[in-house]
Amino acid sequence: MLQEQEFPENTLFCGDAGFVGYDFWNSILEAGHHFVIRVGANVRLLRQLGYVCEGDGFVCCWPDTAVRKKQLPLVLRLVHLRAGRDDIHLVTSVLDPHELSDRQIAELYRLRWGIEVQFRTLQQTFGRHKLRSRTPNCAEVELHWSLLGL
Repeated sequence: MLQEQEFPENTLFCGDAGFVGYDFWNSILEAGHHFVIRVGANVRLLRQLGYVCEGDGFVCCWPDTAVRKKQLPLVLRLVHLRAGRDDIHLVTSVLDPHELSDRQIAELYRLRWGIEVQFRTLQQTFGRHKLRSRTPNCAEVELHWSLLGL
């Protein structure tokens, strides 16, 4: 999708824990964009990785496959939020908190959650766990009409 679609310059992708991984994040960065993604226990992030990843609030994503391919680690900023009783951990490729503050990140994640609730409603109320169309164009039309009906 990153290669097929055109996004405005410096797009900031905001996603949930399903959108993780070195290759995916690296493709976003190579396209000239940034991201804010929630991470769960399934993501291994490294701290204090020598000169690359020093200081509080910074982590690196550098899986063994990337090390073997001699790819550089992804340096990310780790943001911790509290939502009621829950701890939420987000990583962002925007390293400077003056460009994107923790408060702004919290607000973006909160807004993203509203979209997530709408998708859950679409899936549960309209039974749209899977689209029934066989072609991408028809699936897009089906999704548009489903959202309009919602």
